[in-house]
This record gives sequence, C-alpha cells and structure tokens, in this order.
Amino acid sequence: MVTSTIVPALPSTRLRSPGGVPGRGSGAVRPIPIPVLPCPTACEAEYGLATLDQYGRLADRTVLRALHWGPGHPLALTLVSGSVLVVARDDATARVGNDGYLRLPVGVRRACRLMPGDRVLLVADPSAGRLLLHPPAALGALLDAHHAAILSGATP
Repeated sequence: MVTSTIVPALPSTRLRSPGGVPGRGSGAVRPIPIPVLPCPTACEAEYGLATLDQYGRLADRTVLRALHWGPGHPLALTLVSGSVLVVARDDATARVGNDGYLRLPVGVRRACRLMPGDRVLLVADPSAGRLLLHPPAALGALLDAHHAAILSGATP
C-alpha cells in the first residue's frame, strides 16, 4: 500500500508544554501517515447500499435515478460469478416497480442466497447503462484476496 504523510496545521504554541519548555523531542510535528487513494477510473460509478426486504425489494432508488430507470422500466437480470448484472432491455419481463424500487425475483434471490435483511452493494455505471448488484457472499469472495494481502503486509 502506498502511503503519504500530512503534517497537521497547528500553531507551534500548542505543541509545547506550559512554560515554554518544548514537549517531547524538540516539539517538532510528527507527520500522520495517510494512504494514497488510487485515481478514479474513467467510469463514474454511482454506489448504493440497499437492504433487501421480505418481498425482494432493494430499498435504494438513488442508483436507479442515476441510470434514468423510472417506474415500469424493463430490465434484464443475469447472474455473473455470484453477482447480478442488470441492464435495460425492451423485451425483458422484470421491471422497476411502480414505487421506483428494484425487486429481485425469487429465483435470483435464491441463486444469490439472499435473505430479507441482507445488504446488497449496488454499483451503477450510467455511461454504460448497467447496474451490478453484489450480495454479501459475492463481496466476501471479491475481498478475500485483498484482505489477505493487507493483513500479510503485502501490497495488493
């Protein structure tokens, strides 16, 4: 992991002990290590985190609005490596509900091992007109190698 440091902008009088005697060391400011985040990709993704209700509804409309998918919009859902790819398609039977929410059919919920109360990561790619739904099991699989690398001290 690449890190950078940021020096806090505090008045020097706050770094010294009472009476003008320097604190630890010479009263110098020690930088705080801060990870450098990767540059954003060309994809301007819109993220959401939704809880699945007992009827298969994902309670987040933000990502659907980013995709301009309103009530009645036809959607095709495809399982891909434990996640769900959602794209607009005129001949699709699934639709955005009248309330503006996405409901996952029972077959999709079972295939993804989703239960009411589970949280699902929603990743919309408006420029490509697609939405990815990542259930907890898929997120775990995606992050296992990343977490192992972090915990072993390696850079993923």
